[in-house]
Amino acid sequence: MSTLKEIVWIPTPEDVVEMVCFGQSDGFRKYVRDECYNRIVSQFEKHSSEKGIKTTGFYYLIQANAT
Repeated sequence: MSTLKEIVWIPTPEDVVEMVCFGQSDGFRKYVRDECYNRIVSQFEKHSSEKGIKTTGFYYLIQANAT
């Protein structure tokens, strides 16, 4: 088993919305835009740097041999 660490910069508030809404219904997308977008932008501006928001993901790679 190996642990993989990935650092990703999310450059804009719009990209945050796209991540939140990925794979969701059109109704949910509209709800997020109507009800949450301004708060997303506010938090993004509060915590972002010139590159955007830094996120860190950890993944576990499990290798097995068939017997």
